[in-house]
Amino acid sequence: CLISYIAEKPSTKDFHYHENESYLYNGRPFQHEFVTSGAKNAAKSRCFYIGCNTDDFMTFCLEIQRSTGKVILSHAGPNSIYNHEQISSTFSKSDLDLNQLNFIHVSARARTIPIRNVLVTFEKQSDLHPAFDKTFDKDSSSTINTVLPNIKDDTNYNNVPSSNISDSPDKKSSGFLDKVKDTAVQAKDKVKGFFFNDNDSSLTPCPDSIYCLIQYSEEGSTHNSKYSHPCRFSELCRDQECHFTHEPHQVIQCSADRNCKDLCNPIHRAQYRHTGWPDFLIPCRDQQKCRNESDQHRLKYSHGECVLDFINRAGIQTASSSMHSNRSLQQQDNDHNQKIPCKWGLKCRDILDSNHCTKYSHQNIVQLQNENRIVCKWGNQCHDQSSAHRLKYSHS
Repeated sequence: CLISYIAEKPSTKDFHYHENESYLYNGRPFQHEFVTSGAKNAAKSRCFYIGCNTDDFMTFCLEIQRSTGKVILSHAGPNSIYNHEQISSTFSKSDLDLNQLNFIHVSARARTIPIRNVLVTFEKQSDLHPAFDKTFDKDSSSTINTVLPNIKDDTNYNNVPSSNISDSPDKKSSGFLDKVKDTAVQAKDKVKGFFFNDNDSSLTPCPDSIYCLIQYSEEGSTHNSKYSHPCRFSELCRDQECHFTHEPHQVIQCSADRNCKDLCNPIHRAQYRHTGWPDFLIPCRDQQKCRNESDQHRLKYSHGECVLDFINRAGIQTASSSMHSNRSLQQQDNDHNQKIPCKWGLKCRDILDSNHCTKYSHQNIVQLQNENRIVCKWGNQCHDQSSAHRLKYSHS
């Protein structure tokens, strides 16, 4: 079996730093003493905690690449920014076939250790792996020296009287600092222009808006270079990316806020604002077929709920909702013109059948709905999105 052993946190009270070995090994759990005593075929590390915050919960990542047989144990979360240690080992299929792993066993041996979450995913969770500049050089003098010669000085000192030129150290240093400051501003503008392209407005709004599944998929980089999407945090976003729009989402604060029991409801999340939570959820790739009913999953992912339609009915004004509304109206007009008029009209028995209505149109059905529908007692807060309910009840 594959053994991933994470050593206990090192003591912060000792004068000399000491850390026990963390390792990856193909063997049996009872072979721990054999591994720590010098097994040659084990991947080990004694600096797995250096730079980490050991006073709080820690997040670890065990990456298993079944196709290549490579296994990597590393930090995730904030600690991954400060500790880049990776315990890596590649196993041949004759020694350990990673495709034959059947279950996961978590053990603390004789110790008592709190474990908050154990996640098993088939995709990298980007929110658990913060991005940072891995090539950042602390010594920026070389950068300054390469940029400063390119700065043109339009002042002709040959035509300036010598009495106006002072050799005082203060003015010399201030002049140098001004140049450094200007260089830093130029560098900042270049970096900002690189990451936040000035041509962001040229991106076409994605027709699927917040429901887009491609933006979070493997083809997302290509798709996002052409289309823009509403940011899940709206105007409150602190890490604005070029393919996101950040229009104001004018909603009131939820009275329960952080203690809200309806955080798993995508419509409620869009209707009320909650501190620390985004307005919109990530669309689950399985949508209505998803079998994961856990709160942890539902807090993060939506499953085909008509959030923007609800926003339009509730009168909440956002760019994403107006774009989606215009697209829906245009799509309805196009669909209506392309559909075959049903010969039974409003007397059709299959008027509630979605498959039937995708092919046949029923004249004046919208007018019939507006005139004969019963006012729903839940109004704009109704969560029933079924066509049968919407055909019978109005939600003004």
